[in-house]
Order: sequence, then structure tokens, then C-alpha cells
Amino acid sequence: METETEYVLHSMPAINKGECVVVPKRHVENLRELSANELTSLIRTVQQVSVVLHSNLLPMGFTYGSDEGEYTGERDTHFKFHIIPRFMNDEQGNFFGKEKKMTEKQIQSMVTEIRSFFEK
Repeated sequence: METETEYVLHSMPAINKGECVVVPKRHVENLRELSANELTSLIRTVQQVSVVLHSNLLPMGFTYGSDEGEYTGERDTHFKFHIIPRFMNDEQGNFFGKEKKMTEKQIQSMVTEIRSFFEK
């Protein structure tokens, strides 16, 4: 999925099925660097993506958030906002949880399925 100001990407490796990140097209390192319009657009996109994921995956809830800085484990300097569907028996006590080990075939299958949700 793509908007005028963001990309929506599958988070890889993923914590849970359907995990996505909303990434501003303009390079910013953190939330504070987004303009008011970019921030509004980003949150609207997060809402749209979570509606689609909720109606297709029926999670028990969602974790929303972002890491900033090396200390948090952030691996790159481009801001992104995570949308993580939460299911029974996942790492619910952990804010972001543990990444699942998946084969290339499992990843492709999941990505294809999740993309189909946005084509409806």
C-alpha cells in the first residue's frame, strides 16, 4: 500500500502475522521531524491499515509504536511506525515481542496473503 506521503511495508522479520510498518517517504529520523500534515497523514494511514488487518486477521489487539535511537535496538535511522497484530500466546508481555523465525517460502506466502487484504 502507498499513500501520497507514506509507504506501508511488511515488517521483516515479523513478530506476528500481519505486522506492518508505515514509513514516511521523506527521510526523517524521528517523529519530531514530521510536519503536522505528515503526522496527520501517518496516523490516518496507521488507522486504515489496522482496520484492514483487524477485519482480515481478527487479532485480540494491536501494539503500535516506534523505536528511536541505537539504545532501543533501532537498526536504521529512518523513522517508521509499527502496527503489530497480537494473538493468544504471543509475546504479549513484551512491547514488541520476539521476531519469529520464518523460511523464505513462509514469508512469501504471508506477504501475498496480507497484500490481498488491501486489494479488496
